Amino acid sequence: MIRWTFRQPVTDAHWSDADARRFVHSTVADLRAAYGRYPDDPAIRELVTELLGTSPRFARLWAEHEVEERRPIVKRVTHPEQHAAPEQ
Repeated sequence: MIRWTFRQPVTDAHWSDADARRFVHSTVADLRAAYGRYPDDPAIRELVTELLGTSPRFARLWAEHEVEERRPIVKRVTHPEQHAAPEQ
């Protein structure tokens, strides 16, 4: 999920959605907590290195040094067919 998120163009609608931005901030803070908790985990180190090298947005959030263990949150995904007019 985190790779997909940070590969989306800056023009993608989810970057302007407040709930989505909170989710992204929380995800990065949770990754930082895992990075600190498991400093020798190669998969976590590789993910962070990859994202730092490919996503300026991730790099900015990572540089904020926020640490947070994820708590249950609600993530809403709007399906394109959800807004289609009902057929009669």
